[in-house]
Amino acid sequence: MAEGYQWHDRYTTSPTRRIVRVEVVAQDILTELFRTRHPDCDADLDLLSSFSAVLRAHLVEIAKDPDVAGFKSVVCYRTGLDVSIVSDSAAEIEALRGVSGRFSLGTNVPLRLEDKPLNDLVVRTTVEVAAEYSKPVQFHTGLGDTDITLTRASPAHLQPLIAAHPRTKFVLLHACYPYMREAGYLTAMYKNVYLDIGEVFPMVSWRGQEALMWQVLELAPMNKVMWSSDGRWWPETYYLGSHQARVALDSVLHRAVREGGLTEEDATKAAKDILFQTANRVYHLGLEAQRSLS
Repeated sequence: MAEGYQWHDRYTTSPTRRIVRVEVVAQDILTELFRTRHPDCDADLDLLSSFSAVLRAHLVEIAKDPDVAGFKSVVCYRTGLDVSIVSDSAAEIEALRGVSGRFSLGTNVPLRLEDKPLNDLVVRTTVEVAAEYSKPVQFHTGLGDTDITLTRASPAHLQPLIAAHPRTKFVLLHACYPYMREAGYLTAMYKNVYLDIGEVFPMVSWRGQEALMWQVLELAPMNKVMWSSDGRWWPETYYLGSHQARVALDSVLHRAVREGGLTEEDATKAAKDILFQTANRVYHLGLEAQRSLS
């Protein structure tokens, strides 16, 4: 991070909030546990218990921070979205041994958690804490880079986890591209699922942007879809993410009104929800719109 998140307050009309990436939290905890463990200690079960307890305690502490708007998981990148909903202690201990072995090699490369039983444990713990403290959990889905196994990046893999944790708000990121229809289904069928359409603008072509908006809105309730720029590093990504999303949404809603699919009132409300109201509600931001969208 080039600057702390609060640095951005000088350029915004409301205080900056942060999203906490849970894999980073877990990696830091494991690194500290490995560093402080006695070299002759081989109590794997005790280490696993310690990791689980410290992870939960850290996540609870983070969730209590009013500056934290939610959590984020990149399990999609690491081991896939097919997260197990039950614990397997034997597999978790074996995975912990593997992580410990990599750490003991003494390289200068930071520890990276990419062992499915442990990654799944981190996600399960996160969604449990998130439900308790009413924090949404973002999941990277679909569009990414070569780290992703595309067949395990579909949000459909999250269905068992979503069903098992109805009190947790799941936010599916990046429009789940190219799995927009699967995302729309989950958003429609489960009241605790929301869809964020960031990053595809400007990553997808202008024609593709309109096409994916149509697919998203085929089934997803319009008051459960939200926009974000997903801008990063380069100022242009924030501008393009904002401008192109509005152009595509404007085109889709205008056509829907012309063809009789929506009234003007419906389209206006959809624009307000997608661009502001839904995120304001899901992340408990308590903001007032700065200008009318009507």
